[in-house]
This record gives sequence, structure tokens and C-alpha cells, in this order.
Amino acid sequence: MNLYLLLISFGLSLTVASLLPPTWGEQSYGLLPLLNGGDMFYWLFETSESQKPLILWLEGGPGISGMFQIFEGMGPYRFEGENLTLNQYSWNSVFFLFF
Repeated sequence: MNLYLLLISFGLSLTVASLLPPTWGEQSYGLLPLLNGGDMFYWLFETSESQKPLILWLEGGPGISGMFQIFEGMGPYRFEGENLTLNQYSWNSVFFLFF
């Protein structure tokens, strides 16, 4: 669970990203500049097939981040106790996912 807290609290660092299990396709992440001068963190998971739709997942609000779905919902990863594993039911196996 410590890895989960690290990812949510401090964003994804290159060191932590290299520790994650591989997904069905490439993944990328970064910061998108906003008009107000701030930035928004994104994480894109590609599927192994290039001609698939993109799902843009914008969840959030008080107390929850859209990043929650990466680890506990339809995202490519799942926590099993203290271990981070690949989610075999991830939508990433069929769609591009943009969080």
C-alpha cells in the first residue's frame, strides 16, 4: 500500500514507473499546461492494437482523484494485499485509456 500512497501523493516518478508491471501497450505520462498557468498530470495507457478508441476518464471531486481508477477500477493495475499486479480485466486490453 505504500507504493500506492507514493504514486498518489507525489505523482509518478521515472524510478517508480520502471517498477510497475508492463501493460498491454505503451504508456506515457506528463504534465499538460493549463490556461491559468498551472499544470495537470496525465497518464496514457495504449492498447496493443493501434486502431482502437480512446477513453478519456475524468473522475474526481472532493476527496477522490481520477487516478484512483488506475489501481482500483478499470485501469491496468490492481493491488492484491501489498503487491501491485496487472489487472486482467482492464479496459486497457481493448481501449486506449487517458487518465
